[in-house]
Amino acid sequence: MKKLTKIYKDYGSITKETIMKVWDMDYRQLAENSRARNRIAGKNITKGRAPRCRMYSRAEYYTLLAEINMEKEKYESALIDLNTALNIYDNDYSFFGDDCLHIGAVQERKIRVWKEKFPNKPYMPANEDIIDKNVILFDRVNVLMKLGEYQAAIEDISAILTSEDYEDFKLYNEDDIILKRYLLDAYIKTAQYEEALKVCDQLDKQVSVNEGEKLDLVKSIIYEKMEDYEEAYECVDYIYCKDDRYIKKLKEERKSFLINYVGNNFEAIIKKYEKENNFEKAQKIFSFLHSRILDVLSSGETTDNAKLKDKVRKLQLREAKMLENCEAYEELLDYLYDLKEVNNIQIQDYAVKKIAEIEAKVKDV
Repeated sequence: MKKLTKIYKDYGSITKETIMKVWDMDYRQLAENSRARNRIAGKNITKGRAPRCRMYSRAEYYTLLAEINMEKEKYESALIDLNTALNIYDNDYSFFGDDCLHIGAVQERKIRVWKEKFPNKPYMPANEDIIDKNVILFDRVNVLMKLGEYQAAIEDISAILTSEDYEDFKLYNEDDIILKRYLLDAYIKTAQYEEALKVCDQLDKQVSVNEGEKLDLVKSIIYEKMEDYEEAYECVDYIYCKDDRYIKKLKEERKSFLINYVGNNFEAIIKKYEKENNFEKAQKIFSFLHSRILDVLSSGETTDNAKLKDKVRKLQLREAKMLENCEAYEELLDYLYDLKEVNNIQIQDYAVKKIAEIEAKVKDV
């Protein structure tokens, strides 16, 4: 944890000259559309204000250094930069013109000057005057995700989502969506699947239809990790964008994967649930395979119906055996009475014989 909170302790020695060396760099050497390049370019063209009137805070200086280090993939250094920016944020000092003032003093001075010039107009602070704390946190989330520190990233994202300025941050819709995607990924990486599903639902309201289709695929993976294979299949069962071949192909591949995975690992999955006495999950597995086989039979996708019907019968008998092994006699009897109605003599005979056997056993118990 200590490495995640490390700061530069000599931040008090940072001078205006030190800061200006970074701000005066040729930003064109940075990658196009990088956060650092956009930050420098934005400061240089700020509403035509003269450089001597612009404000340069130490917090923004360290944030700029971090964004340059992020571009160079020096994430450990970027993390220290951002930790330092956040550490000094509330008591930061700003270089304004030729003065070095506490940011609060800068704002007081601006308000005073404004009121002298425009006594009948309310003061309107310029957005570029003070870097938003959420922007620094957003950068740190990016770094923490790169470093694989997912729980720490979740904590920073939560700080942004619950901050007073979140609605302002949310106006930059692209950053807000990226933030939610980070949160989704972090929850999946830390096996917080219920929370991940909630984020999927939030994102679904913000993204396009095609992006929503991809979210269905993500939800399918989450449900698979939760071992809810039936729900995982349902997430990709319906293709909304019939004309989007890419999405349709991904979904069909995902459906095939789930059916084959459960089929190939069926015995291992069932044995695991039997050992845990988890009847509900075990029966979901039977239901999943059973319904998928019936789907294939009804769709006419195969000519090998006899083989598939035989597989259904084996599944039904296997489910009865699972219930017996788990001594779930009440559930087993209900299931056997249903099997008596199956249009198969072998299964009917098995059900009648097993019902008599189980009822006698239950009486003995």
